[in-house]
Amino acid sequence: LAKWQGRWVGLWGGVLFAVHPIQTQAVNYISSRSVSLSAGGVLLAMCMVAYGQRRLLSVASYAFALLAKSTAIVLLPLLLLYRRSNITSARSTWFHLPFWSTTLVYLLVIWTNEFLPKSLAQEVRPWTAQWATQAKGLVFYAKLLLVPIGQSVEHAFVESVGFGEPAVLAALALLGSVAFLACRSLRARKPVALGTVWFLACMVPTFLVPLNVLVSEHRLYLASVGLLLVILGTVWLCSGRQRTRLLAPALVLLGLWSVLSVQRNSIWSDEYTLWSDA
Repeated sequence: LAKWQGRWVGLWGGVLFAVHPIQTQAVNYISSRSVSLSAGGVLLAMCMVAYGQRRLLSVASYAFALLAKSTAIVLLPLLLLYRRSNITSARSTWFHLPFWSTTLVYLLVIWTNEFLPKSLAQEVRPWTAQWATQAKGLVFYAKLLLVPIGQSVEHAFVESVGFGEPAVLAALALLGSVAFLACRSLRARKPVALGTVWFLACMVPTFLVPLNVLVSEHRLYLASVGLLLVILGTVWLCSGRQRTRLLAPALVLLGLWSVLSVQRNSIWSDEYTLWSDA
């Protein structure tokens, strides 16, 4: 974030990412630790690319992230975002070739050991229901990021059977308007477009691989960086006086999120408190 939008955005992005209550599940839930490990490898690889470090170490970080969790494949579209930025090293097609080659080798391995075929063969739900449910889920995820209250280890989220449901139609309308505004702001407000693409890219695996759990908070661990990029990058485009006026609300938000995170962590202290809360 600092390389893209400046040190101010990098500082506040890192701080708000650290204290956001939505991150508590990825940190506290043992079976979700692969999410934070994978995200760590992805972010490390991107940092090495951004600051012109050795590409071999960046590819190795990506391989580590893939071994932690398959969703690390989102690094490929995230790296493509650099092609529209001022980072010249990532504009070359040859630069991206090792990352794509690593992905190909990984896919061949998990196809050979039958992990991927078995995962795709599971008929969790029809594809129409899957896409309709996850479209509605994107709006639910955005709500959790912007208003992190009502968190739960198992949300009461209802599966949709098709795109004709009112809730799904409303969600598609909202997502369409967000996509329209992101396209309109591609030149004038670059962070809005970059952050929106970041968020959607991290959410693509939830559409392609049907899972038994409809929505889960740990899926927002890496995707939340996109929302922070949208908000903080837009604030950075304001004048210095306007940014100064926003400092007090930002400190209040930082304090509120910190308190909510501490409270949420205490709920994960044992199984009784966790499932009583759910």
